[in-house]
Amino acid sequence: MDILYLVCLHKNCILINMKGIEKIKYLTDDQIKLLCHSSVQYRRCSKVYIEVIKLKKNTIQVKIKDRGKYNVGDKRLTNESLTEIAQKVFEDCMPEGMQLHIFTIASGIDLSIVGPKYINDNLNELGLTSKDLVNVLQMREPNVKRMIYGKRRLMEWHKSALYQYFERQK
Repeated sequence: MDILYLVCLHKNCILINMKGIEKIKYLTDDQIKLLCHSSVQYRRCSKVYIEVIKLKKNTIQVKIKDRGKYNVGDKRLTNESLTEIAQKVFEDCMPEGMQLHIFTIASGIDLSIVGPKYINDNLNELGLTSKDLVNVLQMREPNVKRMIYGKRRLMEWHKSALYQYFERQK
């Protein structure tokens, strides 16, 4: 089910359907329309969902998820292709000096294995610490430690980012 949001900017009401877009305050009405149009097209044609997670000082954190229904010859979208899609969607709406941090969630990966035990096992095996995961998750170290100890819930994009990071390190 698609979620639609109504945002009133500059006395104009705009129907939007990219979750979290309201967090990016500097967007013009035209940029919002462009982002939402792109998001709708990828969702309709490829079952790819885009969400703005957070806006930090000079970074926009975006989650892009493949719902696994896009098959061309039994090929699924890779993390690299999801990253390219997110970059294309946001390329005309990024001001100078702003960065885009993309968390991809590709289909076909069993993320249920990613939990505190998985994280600790991989940290020990690879000789890493919680400080190494701060940049991966774009979170403060106390929050990363809570995840490692099972005191903070792992979101799907956290699991995907950790899974991909550990796989690249091996």
